[in-house]
Parts: sequence; C-alpha cells; structure tokens
Amino acid sequence: MKKIGIVGIMIVAILSGCGSKPTWIGIWSGAGHPTTYFIVENVTVPAKDIGREYRVLNITNHAAPETSNRLPSGTRIYTVRGKNLSKEFAVEIGPGKFLKATYSGTNKP
Repeated sequence: MKKIGIVGIMIVAILSGCGSKPTWIGIWSGAGHPTTYFIVENVTVPAKDIGREYRVLNITNHAAPETSNRLPSGTRIYTVRGKNLSKEFAVEIGPGKFLKATYSGTNKP
C-alpha cells in the first residue's frame, strides 16, 4: 500500500507542477492507425464509475507503445462506465483514486 500511495502522490505532483505542457498519454491501436493522444486532467473520476482495466503504460517496451510524457511505467488505465473509450478514460493515481483523460487528437500535445 505504501508504494501505491507514493506513486499516487508522485503523479499528483507531476500533474500539478508541469508548467505549461500538459500530461499526455499516447495510445497506439495497431498498424494503419495513428497514435491517439489524451490529456490527463486534474478532474477526479468517482471509483463507482470505473469499468474494466484497459491498458497499462509501458514506456520501456517498444512493442507496447502506450506512453506518457510524465506518468510512470505501470500506470493503469481504465474504462469509464457510460463513456466512449475513444474520447475518455480514467488513470489510476492511487488505490480508489482516478483522474480523467480526454481525447486530444493525433498530434502530440
């Protein structure tokens, strides 16, 4: 539990102290599809709205191109009940704590 708590604190510090550049996540959907980018907002998603686990960030494995400019490898991404996954998902920042990530486009923010 301490490790997850420290990661959560680290992520919140990263999001709040970023300066002008937003925290983004890039998701690659396979050959023939461009990488899509999502901006992680400082907006809480209630735990009751969290659906299934969707992806895990792995910035060190080139075969797993789910990346972020600031979030650590191993950060978990979840669907949000009632929301279109191509437009919005949730990022876990600690046990039962999630932030909203919204679609930004196919150009890196």
